[in-house]
Amino acid sequence: MIGENIRLHGFKHVAGASLDGKGENELAEAAMKDGIINKGGGGHSFPDILYKRGEELVGINSATESAPGRYIGREVRSFAKLVENMGRWVAAITGKKRPDEDIDEYRQRARQVCEDAFGKHLAKDDAESEQQVDNSNPASP
Repeated sequence: MIGENIRLHGFKHVAGASLDGKGENELAEAAMKDGIINKGGGGHSFPDILYKRGEELVGINSATESAPGRYIGREVRSFAKLVENMGRWVAAITGKKRPDEDIDEYRQRARQVCEDAFGKHLAKDDAESEQQVDNSNPASP
């Protein structure tokens, strides 16, 4: 499960959505501007879910689609603002569940967006772990 993999890498679910992923234990959304979490106000973005590890942030929005993979104008503008407000941190977007979409198909699609969003962080962790192993092994070149 992607959530467990994220936690294993030290990311903590800090805002938005529910802690259990089932609609219970709902967390308030956080306001983002200039790559930092703020109290909100004009020009801020509110990712649907926000994860944090140290100073690293990953924000994910779900958006209404006009067709699979195509988002309505308001959602496109909102996401562009989120990308700007996340600064150097990662922002990702996934479509909301479509009425004709099977729940398992939707979960797989959303899971892929999450894996892609966290991918660069997790890959960096894996590379650093491999480097540490190499450094501790005197037989390594």
